[in-house]
Amino acid sequence: MRGARLKCCPKDLWIEASVRRLYLSETKPGDVVAEPILNDRGMVILPKGAELTAPVIGRLKKMNVTEVALEGDDPNAPPPKR
Repeated sequence: MRGARLKCCPKDLWIEASVRRLYLSETKPGDVVAEPILNDRGMVILPKGAELTAPVIGRLKKMNVTEVALEGDDPNAPPPKR
């Protein structure tokens, strides 16, 4: 997946931030959420930037969350073509 464009300071500076989508079963404690995780009613149950812990992953499984967007590059991705 290509990086998403995020706006940051100063006002006109844009940076590339890598986002990867994984099944919840592939996550591990220490992973950082790149997009808010919502319940079936659209309420935020875990905000962007939250760090996953084993208990949080377990609660998300009980809430039937199946996929999450995480910050960072995919460590198994092939190197970029030059």
